[in-house]
Amino acid sequence: MRTALLLLAALHLSAVASAQDDEATFLVKAADALDEQASRCEKSGFHHQARELWREVIAHYAPDHEHARAGLGFVKVGTSWATDPKFDRKDADEADAATARVLARQFEAAAKTLAAGHRELGTALQTAGNAERARWHFERTLRFAPADATASAATGRKSVEGLFGSDVELELLRRSRALDRTIQRLLAQDYAVTPLSGEHPLLKKANLAHIGVESERFAVWGNWDQAVLEDCARSGERAFAFCKEFFDGVPGYQWHVKGKLTFLMLKSRDEWRDLVRANADRLMGNDLEFVLTNTAATALSDGGQTVRTGGLEQDASARDYVVRQVAWEWGGLACDGVKEGFGHAIVGWFFGRNLIFSVGQQKTDGRTSTKSDAQRFNMPDLAIWAELAADLAWDKTDTPAAKLPTISAADFTSVDRIKAWSFCEYLLRRDPKLVRALDGSRAANLDDVASRFAERSGGTKLADLETEWRRFWTEDSAILRAIRNKQTPLEAVSKRAPEFLDAFNRLRKAYDGKDVGWSSEYSADCRQHGLYLEANKGERGPGKEHTEDAGKKHGSLAGRTFAQKALIATDAGDPRDTLESWMGWPGYRDAVLNPALVIVGLWTEGKLLVMDVARGIDGNVNQAKWYPAGVTPGSPLPSDAGPALVVPNEVAIQELGPEVELLLAGRGKKGQKTVGWPITMHFFRTGSLPIAESIRCTVKLDGKKDVPGIVHVADRGLVRRSSAPGLIAFYPLAPLERGSRYTVQWEWEKGGVAAPKAYQFFTK
Repeated sequence: MRTALLLLAALHLSAVASAQDDEATFLVKAADALDEQASRCEKSGFHHQARELWREVIAHYAPDHEHARAGLGFVKVGTSWATDPKFDRKDADEADAATARVLARQFEAAAKTLAAGHRELGTALQTAGNAERARWHFERTLRFAPADATASAATGRKSVEGLFGSDVELELLRRSRALDRTIQRLLAQDYAVTPLSGEHPLLKKANLAHIGVESERFAVWGNWDQAVLEDCARSGERAFAFCKEFFDGVPGYQWHVKGKLTFLMLKSRDEWRDLVRANADRLMGNDLEFVLTNTAATALSDGGQTVRTGGLEQDASARDYVVRQVAWEWGGLACDGVKEGFGHAIVGWFFGRNLIFSVGQQKTDGRTSTKSDAQRFNMPDLAIWAELAADLAWDKTDTPAAKLPTISAADFTSVDRIKAWSFCEYLLRRDPKLVRALDGSRAANLDDVASRFAERSGGTKLADLETEWRRFWTEDSAILRAIRNKQTPLEAVSKRAPEFLDAFNRLRKAYDGKDVGWSSEYSADCRQHGLYLEANKGERGPGKEHTEDAGKKHGSLAGRTFAQKALIATDAGDPRDTLESWMGWPGYRDAVLNPALVIVGLWTEGKLLVMDVARGIDGNVNQAKWYPAGVTPGSPLPSDAGPALVVPNEVAIQELGPEVELLLAGRGKKGQKTVGWPITMHFFRTGSLPIAESIRCTVKLDGKKDVPGIVHVADRGLVRRSSAPGLIAFYPLAPLERGSRYTVQWEWEKGGVAAPKAYQFFTK
């Protein structure tokens, strides 16, 4: 008997050793196979796909794979790897549909081999008693063969709606879809807001003129226009309703305010400083000079109530602030790092961007390799934040989750902020209780944080959640793509994309612009919105094309945010004619003129065309432009005058969309069919505008006859045809006269760029 047991043990050890040897050999071969596929992608001009595969090599198979490391821009320094500052990262891909299909077929062939190898090793290691490594191989099997029955059974994956996933992933999908529908419904819901009489004592003490409005739960005072204050109150009500529904039944989340929550919202930081100085005795728990120097918002006490104050110079920032404060009141969180990430997540769900940080500007800390990287960290768009989160998750250079409860807002780096947002966003989707568990786990060292978290979360390990977080932001499984509402980049290469890209670049050259490249990654989101428009043919016209309804097929909250910034045609014909017609729409015109635009996403099929012009921005370029271009007033028409100088005389209001229709209705022009050709100033970036009330545009026919019109500060609109970051438009109330010349004079205060001198343009 003893001999038999010894023989059985020896056979078991032999099986274990054999499986381990086989595993080591396979991992080397798998790394080389993925590296070979990455090299094909790189050589073919699909740089994003190459980076994803090289990252996979390093993350899962061979951390020191020299060729993969070199492809990602690393150099060996001693025994470790460092980012090569001279590395030229290529972001523009080749818009070649035939090559994309070849690469996809090659990857499918490699994936079959890799899936089979992982499955065999998983089975062998399971037999040998190494359950942990066996599970890893079965999970990798599902990476390459999502419907594999053996791996699904071994990992407990289930199939729902044709998607295979774990219980956690299926719950993520359910909660994410419910979240999208809730936000969509609340954004469409109106709330009663009425004017307040009298004055607010804190604003009165600072001698600041102001008005006030109130809703059921909020009072908003300030010197903004009444419409902005009303919008802030409605945003507060929507945020309250969302939190009440989203956190229903979750222990610890509750509304902590008695009575109405009051906001004092001022249009400039200087006025806000006057408010805080005048009420310094009411400042709650902060040093006055620190607050005045490093922030633009703080809390003051008023008769036992806490009043929220802000000096936010953009109306969108004011809405951001209100939603953030409402979320914080529901969360009741204590740790700065967790609180910041929590606030960013909820604001991002509402607006698709984050405009406010608790203290000052973001700081870099050496984990961003180039100035361009640092600029990306300072962009508010959540699509860019998602890219950064994926970069950090792949590279494993991010802030440990256990550090988040220990960070103060004043010490936040850019990397900390992206990790806080992306980790809290994931936890909220997975189980909101986990956010509160993390917030309550502050300790002197990270190991103690992890231990406390396990206690407070009922045994969930922070390290396991960190692994899930990495998978959520990086893995390319069908179910995670569904949760993130993503398409794969190679699916996004469309046959006619090169034609439209070439036409777009020719149009940019006509206005002294530079060529842009094409990104398969950005085009994946374009395809997603294109599929939404294809499936919902009733969603036509600028007001409907630039949004998505989460209740409709292919609709989502992420898609709604994307659509607001995209360039879209649902009747695309000849590329040149289609794109040239866009010059009459100020928001689309902005993309043609933007000197900072270097990469676009572009997908087209049939008569549908969708372009992403929001993410591929060089943050180091800071230049303003105006349109039409001009010559010195009184000059004759130059013989070589181009389209920037000689323009049409009118544009249909219906083409511009609902925001312009509403603007004109406010001037008694409801029902009017056309306006004069729009005259525009382009600053190209959010937060770069002069003081809105100071902006003037004087247009004269032949330098004599005034042209009545409306100045539209179009920096924060939701319909791209009429809005873009840093855009100001002047709409003549009547069509311009044909074959005439017009002079333009812009004036403003406190702009980062001086107003251009008076100039002259011509009409056809």
